[in-house]
Amino acid sequence: MNHTVQELKNITRKLLDTPMESGQETVRDLSHFFQLFLTQENSYEEIIVDHGKALSTAQAASCVLDYKRTIQFIKGIYLAILDKKEKLPEETISILYAGSGPFGTLLVPLLPLFDPEELSVTFIDINQGSVNTLKQVIQKLDLENYVNNILLEDAINYQPPKDELPDIIISETMAYALTTEPQVAIMNSLAPLLKTEGVLIPEAIELALDYTSYAKEPILSVCNNEYTIKNTGSRYFLKNKSKIIYKIDKNTPKDIEKSLRFETDWFKRPDSIEEAPDICIYTFVQIYKNICLNQADSLITNPYCVGSLYNIEKGAKFKLKYCTQPVPKWNLATLKYEEHFTKNQNHETANL
Repeated sequence: MNHTVQELKNITRKLLDTPMESGQETVRDLSHFFQLFLTQENSYEEIIVDHGKALSTAQAASCVLDYKRTIQFIKGIYLAILDKKEKLPEETISILYAGSGPFGTLLVPLLPLFDPEELSVTFIDINQGSVNTLKQVIQKLDLENYVNNILLEDAINYQPPKDELPDIIISETMAYALTTEPQVAIMNSLAPLLKTEGVLIPEAIELALDYTSYAKEPILSVCNNEYTIKNTGSRYFLKNKSKIIYKIDKNTPKDIEKSLRFETDWFKRPDSIEEAPDICIYTFVQIYKNICLNQADSLITNPYCVGSLYNIEKGAKFKLKYCTQPVPKWNLATLKYEEHFTKNQNHETANL
């Protein structure tokens, strides 16, 4: 085993032993390690796919530094692999990593901790620069024996051979509130490919609705590769998940159309809005078992402000609409008080 792989193993073991809150330096070491593999072709050009935007190679590379996200996903994936090995001790664990980026950040650090015959990994990315860089990473680290394939492909359309169905599928291709990136479409497309009792990572993503003062919300921000949380003192955010409006997990493909195009119920505008005038969506990511990301732990779990209650007249109702095409986004629809009153009158008359 060469010195470079040993260096990666040391970083990974330290990362697995580091609490999420204090892991920024360790993740920075991981980022510096991977930066050695970047080339001139790592562009900043995003790729538009069906149901979202795929990050450029450079953007995907920078995601390593979102340190709580990196730590929690690596820990969750490690635990999922150990659990699968315990259940299937004589089998090679098949892993599909969709949207791997140029480094395979969430999985490659774990490979040297296992023997090559224990794992068989297929990487997918739609960006040519990412695929080329990942191939160099795998080759220079002497990890080819862990890899089944590295594919340049849209993960939404991927169909594996019948004898290569995965035990574990990994895809972190999301932004806050499941906007912009194609996480929902990818999860819907890939989840049915899992073997029986297969694991989808993340296991679940939940979105909750609440009213708040958005300016006071804890938000993770990044400047010069330093990640800090603004408004840490206020902790103004939702303390529980009592208003879950949307959830996606490996069972969601049973109702794919509803997940790709979704509307909430109608909500009545509160009478008093001075203290909490904004409509926000909060993202909760269950990576694996009890390993999670909550508000402002990561850029992907920052609160998302849909609109202001001041733009909705008193007595009116509103609902949120989610659509993944052409790019995932949320819209606010309102029902004026007069329209709501007229509809109720007509309904009552029809039932007389």
